[in-house]
Amino acid sequence: LARRTELMAIRQRLGNPPLLILQATGAEITGELPGDLLLVETPVSSRALKHSLSTQLREREEAAAGAPAVESGERLPRLSRLNVMVVEDNAVNQLVIDSILRSIGIQATLLTDGAQAVRRQEETPGNWDVIFMDCEMPVMDGYDATREIRRLEQERDVDPCWIIALSAHATGDYVQKARDAGVDDYLSKPVSRDQVLEALQRNRALSGAGG
Repeated sequence: LARRTELMAIRQRLGNPPLLILQATGAEITGELPGDLLLVETPVSSRALKHSLSTQLREREEAAAGAPAVESGERLPRLSRLNVMVVEDNAVNQLVIDSILRSIGIQATLLTDGAQAVRRQEETPGNWDVIFMDCEMPVMDGYDATREIRRLEQERDVDPCWIIALSAHATGDYVQKARDAGVDDYLSKPVSRDQVLEALQRNRALSGAGG
């Protein structure tokens, strides 16, 4: 907490997301804390952590519900019409992306591995406009899932969805690996609200949506 100014600067650059600090149980807290801080004592289970994050995100959404949606209503009027999947096995990363999408009116389908995404594509071919696809996941990773989705699209003669790869790696070889698998765009984690909005605006599904 001694580097509070630096932490706040990073938070602002990422679009002012919920702030969570993990602190050992019984450790002394010093310094001034932000009013909307979520402090979690460790050790903590993944289930309890996800519940705490979900609660804070819901409270932020409720607090913002009465505010006029200038950006989504005027600059991005068609975003809420997109059918979106978020395929991400990390609960925290999934919640961050979901909260960003909810803030602009998108109710995404949340999945935790590539095999689930392929099954959804098989069940409802041509239904999906955008897929945020984590590259490294158990069961089936994002590379294999993207290849399989592209195969299904071609086999069933449906318009291809816009697949946005998500990865902790930003180097060129990882980006090229994702491109070779068939993704359309690439974001390095952690993602900011601006990055997500820009990626959505780049997609051809939005430009072809009605309105």
